[in-house]
Amino acid sequence: MGSWGHFNCSYSCSFLLAPEDPLFPLVGSLFLRELTKEFGTDHIYGADTFNEMQPPSSEPSYLAAATAAVYQAMTADQSPAFPGSLPVHIPMDRTVVLITGCSSGIGLHLALRLASDPSQSFKVYATLRDLASQGPLLEAAQSRGCPPGSLETLQLDVRDADSIAAAQARVTEGRVDVLVCNAGRGLVGPLEAHKEGSVDAVLDVNLTGTVRMLQAFLPDMKRRRSGRILVTGSIGGLMALPFNAVYCASKFALEGLCESLAILLQPFGVHVSLIECGPVHTPFPEKVEGGLGGMLDRADAETRDLFYRYCRHCERVIREAGQDPEEVVEVFLQALRAPRPALRYFTTERFLPLVQLRFSDPSGSDYVAAAHKSAFHDKAAEGSDGNGAEAEAGKLGASELRAPLAPQ
Repeated sequence: MGSWGHFNCSYSCSFLLAPEDPLFPLVGSLFLRELTKEFGTDHIYGADTFNEMQPPSSEPSYLAAATAAVYQAMTADQSPAFPGSLPVHIPMDRTVVLITGCSSGIGLHLALRLASDPSQSFKVYATLRDLASQGPLLEAAQSRGCPPGSLETLQLDVRDADSIAAAQARVTEGRVDVLVCNAGRGLVGPLEAHKEGSVDAVLDVNLTGTVRMLQAFLPDMKRRRSGRILVTGSIGGLMALPFNAVYCASKFALEGLCESLAILLQPFGVHVSLIECGPVHTPFPEKVEGGLGGMLDRADAETRDLFYRYCRHCERVIREAGQDPEEVVEVFLQALRAPRPALRYFTTERFLPLVQLRFSDPSGSDYVAAAHKSAFHDKAAEGSDGNGAEAEAGKLGASELRAPLAPQ
C-alpha cells in the first residue's frame, strides 16, 4: 500500500483509504460533501482537495451506500463494513506531543522518531529557542519521510513566559497530550571559575524554564484529567559529580519537582516521568554555559590539576559508556506508551551501583569516597607518574573535553 490519504472532521476522527483503491477520490468526495452540509467547510481539513472531484453517475447506489457507511461509522465511532468488503480504518485523534530543545540531540531525535512512527499516531510540535537552527531537523524529517502534518516547528524559549504562551496558542488541536521538557544547559568547572551570569543562566533554563512549561500546560491536563509529562533528567540529578555543582543542583531540583508533582497528580490522571540519562553522544557539550571550565585562572593550581584529571576520566567514560541518541529515545517511548508510567526510567544501568550506594548510606560518606576514587584515582585519569594532569590537558582535543555525564 502506498501513502495514506487522511480526511479529518470536527469529530476528531479520520478514515483512511489507500490512494490506489478505486474509491479513494469517490468516497472522499461524497464523504466530505456530506460532512460539509452538516458542519460547514471551516471544520473540514482537506475538503479543498476533493471539492472539484465528481463521482461517476454510473454507480450512484454503491457510492451512496459506501459514503453512508463511512459517515455512520464516523459518528458512531465504530468501524464500517463497506459494500464489497473495502477495508476502512478509523483511528482516534493523534497524540499531540510538544517537545522543547529540538535543535539537536535528544529533542531532535525524539521529534523525528515520533513524527516518522509507522502508526502515524503522533502530531509533534518540535520547539526551538531560535528557528534559524531548525534546518537540521527539517532536513532529517524529509530524509526520513515524515508524513505531511506530522511535524511542526515552533519558536519557544523556556526562559520567556510570553514565548511559551505564544507557542501554546499555535497548537491547533487546542491541547497537548504529552509534554517533553528537554531543553537544558550545562555548566562544568570549578565553582569559583564560573563566569558572571552563568549560574543564573543554567538554573533559568534547567529548573525555572521547566517550571514555566509546567505552569503553562499542566492546568489543561488537570482539567482534562489526562496527560503525560516527560522530563529529561540525568544521573547527575541522583548523584553529585565533581565540577558539576550548579548543573547537579539544577538536576537535583528537577528530581524534587517531578517527584512532588507525581504524588499530587495521581487523582488527575496525569503522569510525570523522569528519563534519567547518562552520557549521550550529542552536541550538548557545545552548550556548556561560559565554556568548559569557565575562567580557570581563578582556581588554584591543585584544583586545576584535578579538573584536567577529571576531563581525562570523562573522556574515557564517554568513550566506553556514551549512548547513541536513538537508543535513549526508545526509553522515552517506553515511558510514553506505558499503561502505568513509572516516575523514573534509566537509559543505562552502568551508574546504578553508585546511585544505590548513595542511597544505602544515609551519611553519604561511602558515596563521597567511592565517587572521588572513581573520578580522580583511576589510572586513565592520571599522568604516567600519577601527577602532571595539567600538562596532559594540552593534549586534550575538543571532542575529549566534554560535559561529563551530560544528559543531552
